[in-house]
Amino acid sequence: MAISARLLIVIFSVFLVIPLNIASLLSANTHNLVLFSAILIPMFFINTLHLAPLAAALLDVVPSESRASAIAISTFIQRILGSAAAPLLIGSLAGLFDPTGTHFLSSVAGHDIILALICTCPLAFACAGIVGLVGLRWIRSDLAAAQEGSPA
Repeated sequence: MAISARLLIVIFSVFLVIPLNIASLLSANTHNLVLFSAILIPMFFINTLHLAPLAAALLDVVPSESRASAIAISTFIQRILGSAAAPLLIGSLAGLFDPTGTHFLSSVAGHDIILALICTCPLAFACAGIVGLVGLRWIRSDLAAAQEGSPA
């Protein structure tokens, strides 16, 4: 598979998951499990569609002696941004939507989290897609440099 095709799959899946993400978050308030599942299950598959092509593209553009380090750094950055920073950001944003803390008492506390997710997740997916589009400009030269064994 061509290197640019791998990156195009990543970009396509990231942009495709944006409307599904918004729809799943909006459908969570309906308490309709069938509707929520019908949106959420395809979203999970499309959201993970980018993982293998992204790793393959990374391995293609990195010289062979640096591939283990590249995967380690990539995974570390993904975990720091996604798994560590995201809950703090989303929780803080949800707290700003209810500064008095009365939403929990009136049984609408989950709406703050959903609103925070609607504000952050589509933006994060859009930024990732834009970074992928920008990366298309340099992928061929990076691949050539990796095959020669020199840094790009």
